[in-house]
Amino acid sequence: ISSIMTNAGSDTSDSDSSLMLASLLESIQTILPQLVTLSNGLVIALFCRAELQRANTNVPASTDDVSLIVALLLSTACYLGPAALVWPIQNLLCMCLAVTVSRAIQLPQLGPILLALGGLVVYDVV
Repeated sequence: ISSIMTNAGSDTSDSDSSLMLASLLESIQTILPQLVTLSNGLVIALFCRAELQRANTNVPASTDDVSLIVALLLSTACYLGPAALVWPIQNLLCMCLAVTVSRAIQLPQLGPILLALGGLVVYDVV
């Protein structure tokens, strides 16, 4: 009798475990698209920030925060705005990405090249 009760409890815990696993998988499938969009937006914002900082080389270092804010605003507008209105921003961000990667490829050191290409892969694949 005790073995029957043990097996009955095991079936209940297996059922609970599979329900929890199914719930977890459903939650991940729901959240994953938003995480991918967020990661793409952050990567493209980093490339934009790099180009904004490069353009402001003669300006004091306090513009680093401004560059970051502008890059984040552009990236956010690009992902949240209607495509018919934000396509110029999308093109600008893609140009920033291309220029930053092109600059990195021309560097004689391998580290910055790998970092830029890795960021490009994250943006493209994810």
